[in-house]
Amino acid sequence: MNSQVNFCYRVYGDNILECELLIDWLRQPTISEFEFIEEIGPVDRPIFIFKDCLTTKLFAFQLCPFYGGTKNIIWSTNQLEGIFNEKPDVLLVQINDKGQESKPILVAEFDDALQAGNQSWQRARRSVDSAKAGIPYFYVLPIIGWERDSDGKSLKNPRYQNAGITIGQLALSSYYNIPSLQIYKHTPWEDIAANGNHTLPKNFKNFSSLQSAIAYSSHLIRESAYGESSFLKPLSALGNIFNEMFIVTKTYCDFSETHLTIHRSHDALDDKNIMTSANHLACNILNKTQTHTKFRLDQITESDFFIRGTLFHKDAQKKTTTNNFRNNVLKKINWKENASLQEKTNWLATWGVRTNSSDPDSIALQNLSKIPVTYKENKSEAVLISNRQVFREIIKTAYPKLNSTIMDWIYDPKKNQKTSSFFIPLYGYKPSGDSRPDRGLIPSLFSMFPKILTKQNTMVLMYSIHTPPNWEKILQGNSNQLWTAIKEFCGLIIVDKTGTGALL
Repeated sequence: MNSQVNFCYRVYGDNILECELLIDWLRQPTISEFEFIEEIGPVDRPIFIFKDCLTTKLFAFQLCPFYGGTKNIIWSTNQLEGIFNEKPDVLLVQINDKGQESKPILVAEFDDALQAGNQSWQRARRSVDSAKAGIPYFYVLPIIGWERDSDGKSLKNPRYQNAGITIGQLALSSYYNIPSLQIYKHTPWEDIAANGNHTLPKNFKNFSSLQSAIAYSSHLIRESAYGESSFLKPLSALGNIFNEMFIVTKTYCDFSETHLTIHRSHDALDDKNIMTSANHLACNILNKTQTHTKFRLDQITESDFFIRGTLFHKDAQKKTTTNNFRNNVLKKINWKENASLQEKTNWLATWGVRTNSSDPDSIALQNLSKIPVTYKENKSEAVLISNRQVFREIIKTAYPKLNSTIMDWIYDPKKNQKTSSFFIPLYGYKPSGDSRPDRGLIPSLFSMFPKILTKQNTMVLMYSIHTPPNWEKILQGNSNQLWTAIKEFCGLIIVDKTGTGALL
């Protein structure tokens, strides 16, 4: 490497093209204030030399594609160990004078297309892992996408941002005081969507978070080289990124089939507060403070569920579930499974709400603190259950093989358990194997509700008939990403197929 180089870095990634995307950010000197000097080294591990326009110091960045190396080249360190459960697209480390690598300075992921439906959860664990480790996380994606027809040519429907994912990253940023960022890039799909009067964020044409991401990532690189106090803090860049994330959240949190009842009326998403919310968050991160303001999305508690939550609804297909799960568990917590007046009245009575009203829906909404309650209208993924005593009886009836230790975790009559149970009915397995999107569901829910989804109070019931009977062995193996996520975030797992469970 050039002997005049002052600072050395390695860019690790899934492949060389994704590694080069981070280098392309530095190649924009009017924003990054780095000037490209030369490319040296082998073709498969090139080294890019840049000059810092602010100090004239030289920076070298070596691309190291393929985590762990290849058959011919083995990297000397495992950049993921102890931090990441899944491989992010790109991460950047600094090399000191002894050749030792630092903790990652930043992580970046690049998506050319918006993910459909529950696939949008897939990257959630990477953002959570980054936040927990104190590593800034950049997720680059289009403002809007488009779904094609089965022929691969005809345009079918727009794909919109998943507000829950954006909320999760904003909440992670506040909870850990580490930026978890969505970076919106412009594509021709925006014009097609605008011409078709499809919903887009306010002022989307003026979005500039990509430029702000380049400026902020360049600041992080300089900070790693020179120290924290050497340059002005990039409040404008970070504040702009958060502002656009809040705008996107506001646009899609009460839209189509996604009605996030707790979040849509949150102070942070009030139009008059969005810029303030963004700047508060940016200032807290840059100043390493955590002021407790009404604009923090990570501070949602049980009380918010009881005040602004809604009635739980989840579908379960007959061909992939058992009658026991549908009739003895799901129907007991699933409000919309009960159609008639008598069914609804009986359901409310099960949860301790007695009524003779001809409008049980209104009665249910008036008693959210007593009945199963969720955060999203229409289909939801999880439910908060305050009456753990009734919940224990439901689970005991459905799964009589469960031992008393497990039952006492759900509700212990000897203890005064005041916190609710956060219950996640999880599909988990397709006929071909574990469901990839479900690997990210629990981390995604944690990112949205970090004060509620605690290991002490979170329970998963895996209900797919395709769950392998040796699931306990897989759980203990610590190699399957679905089960490691369950083990990390949850205190109890019950498997419907075997009628057994385990404390975690």
